Amino acid sequence: NNDGVIDDMDRYPIATTTNPTSEVQDKRNYPLMNFGLTIALNYKGFDLNLLFQGGGMSYVAYGQQLSAPLAWDGNALQTFMDRWHTADPKADPYNPNNKWISGYWANTGTSVDDNSMRAIQNGAYMRLKSAEIGYTLPKAWVNKMGIKGVRFFANGYNIFTITGVKGLDPEHPADLYGYMYPISRTINTGATITF
Repeated sequence: NNDGVIDDMDRYPIATTTNPTSEVQDKRNYPLMNFGLTIALNYKGFDLNLLFQGGGMSYVAYGQQLSAPLAWDGNALQTFMDRWHTADPKADPYNPNNKWISGYWANTGTSVDDNSMRAIQNGAYMRLKSAEIGYTLPKAWVNKMGIKGVRFFANGYNIFTITGVKGLDPEHPADLYGYMYPISRTINTGATITF
């Protein structure tokens, strides 16, 4: 605050917590920048539609997940298996000659503060929200059968997400550290027949 004294008045948030009991739990941990991109292509009866969405300028701090993965009488997430472990999964962990790998969650057993840099993740992401590919049979073929049109298609929703966030859905950063039911991926195939 440029008063020449370093104190609490000089603090500023670089991320917001996803702790549901925190006083600062609000929409600030959602991206400041959101974007979407729609691509539609047609060629000789084939069609392709893609919808990308994403967000940026968002940092999420969730140290409680790191320090208390079994909170609220829950189970630990599968992602916590990526922690200190022997290079050989069958090795005796008490053998001092073992080679060890730190893993992503290397701070097992220590407390991590929400305000520490270790608890902060870049919340930017890009998701292929929907995609559809189709083929429409030529009218000359279908008119012979007394049909106005036939189109075969395959589509999907929430196909993939590119992000550096581990343990939670970047589109919903306040989802109790990933302990909520994950977003569903749906794949469909079908045909549209017009008489």
